[in-house]
Amino acid sequence: MIQPPIGDGSGTRRPDSDAADDHERHVEADEVEVTEAVEAALRYLDDPATALEVPDDAPAAVRVLLQAVAAARHDDAALEHLYAGEPVAQLPPLSDDPLAVALGLAPRQHTTVSGAALKAARQRANLKISQLAQKLTESGHEVRTGQLQRWEVAASVPVAPVLLADMADILRVNENSLLANTDAAGDLALTPRFRDLAKRWAALSGLTITAAQRFLLTKAALPARRGNAFDNDTALTALNAFVEEHERRGSKDR
Repeated sequence: MIQPPIGDGSGTRRPDSDAADDHERHVEADEVEVTEAVEAALRYLDDPATALEVPDDAPAAVRVLLQAVAAARHDDAALEHLYAGEPVAQLPPLSDDPLAVALGLAPRQHTTVSGAALKAARQRANLKISQLAQKLTESGHEVRTGQLQRWEVAASVPVAPVLLADMADILRVNENSLLANTDAAGDLALTPRFRDLAKRWAALSGLTITAAQRFLLTKAALPARRGNAFDNDTALTALNAFVEEHERRGSKDR
């Protein structure tokens, strides 16, 4: 039996096929908008004085993200420019802005400590677990010896930022050296040196800045996956050597 053609016989596509194509175009458009917004925010962070001109045809996400970043930096002049006469009070709280949260611009309620890094720092400080617990208690935190023992054998532990700061002070280490890889990578990505490396790698590889950032963060995370502490300075030095080596190779090929 011959099956009738799909549609109404006139060559018209089925409505469900049109809906699927519309959905695919919408997803692609969303990805483009997010990429444009992130790259605009990176340009602003690199040069706040000249990177705030938003074309009239730019996606709405560009202006929204720039407003969130400017608010995080307390850049009143930028906010006034971006809102173009609208009251700054209309800006939503950073904690309610999904783009700001995704980029790590919203104030964090918790940070993540590496159990292995905490144990290593305590041992270098020649403190027993009970001594560290006592010092933290004296600083106003309710931390018991058994609790610290569990933290040290855990891969990562969420703690309040103020507790992290006091632990680092007691152990005489940089806060970043106690962070689990997920938090340290986020802090690393916001440093000017990392943004410069991302731009250089994007130029070498042909990737977008966003893709170059993801690639370099993956490279930087490898030592932490092998059990080493994540340190921004060490990671940046290693990444710089990596990019420089490829820049030298590229210059020889030209």
